[in-house]
Amino acid sequence: MNNNFGLEYHLVDSCNLRCAGCSHYSSLIDKKICLSIDTIISDLRLLKDKVGDNLKWLRLLGGEPLIHPQISDCLKQIRGLFPSTKISLVTNGLLLGKMKQDFYDVCLNSRIEIKITNYGIIDLSGIIDKLRKMGLIVVYYGKQNKKWHYQHIRLTEGKIDCLKNCIYKKSCNNYRDGKIYLCPHIAYIEYFNKRFGKNIKLNETDYISLKEIDSFDGLIEKLENMKPEFCFQYCNYYDEDHPKVGKWKRTENDIKEFCLL
Repeated sequence: MNNNFGLEYHLVDSCNLRCAGCSHYSSLIDKKICLSIDTIISDLRLLKDKVGDNLKWLRLLGGEPLIHPQISDCLKQIRGLFPSTKISLVTNGLLLGKMKQDFYDVCLNSRIEIKITNYGIIDLSGIIDKLRKMGLIVVYYGKQNKKWHYQHIRLTEGKIDCLKNCIYKKSCNNYRDGKIYLCPHIAYIEYFNKRFGKNIKLNETDYISLKEIDSFDGLIEKLENMKPEFCFQYCNYYDEDHPKVGKWKRTENDIKEFCLL
């Protein structure tokens, strides 16, 4: 893990696309929630202080990061903090053709990779060709929406060891408000709680607080030995049939899209 340590980080919690079963719960948010630049830089400075140059990759996402009103400034300042890290901006692509030239220039000059997930809503081939001709690095997940997971969490009784089947713990650790979580389901559970009137509470086993970390090696040791209570009590990744697999669709704000009851 030391040689490939990376994190996901939200610039925006909300989204312009309301996906059923969103693993970040962004489709459950009714208002626009963008982190301020001050908050973003404060969070990432703390991360820099703790991990130094050991952050190999950083995925900036949400929600939809392109709805951030200061996205270009965000990217410039983040690149300044992490000059050698592979930085990717993960987007649904719906706004890519409408961005100001400054955004494209910043992505090019700051070596920001653009990762586009295809949801089958619009034809993105034209804008992808345009970006590549500009010299931008573009990764296109063209078949991403063909297999869509629902019911990431469960409210059934009993504890199940889902860590052994976890597809997130090595590639989707989320960093939020000075804390590292194994996955977005844990990091953003407050939005699920608020929408559906639930009370899933997190405890100190569910995250790592960077303020309590003394060294990068200490952080890696904690990550490798982490056993969040959430994963045993609420995670729904315990066999090949869980979570539910289906086709992508827009949310109807039905709890059964997000949760096994």
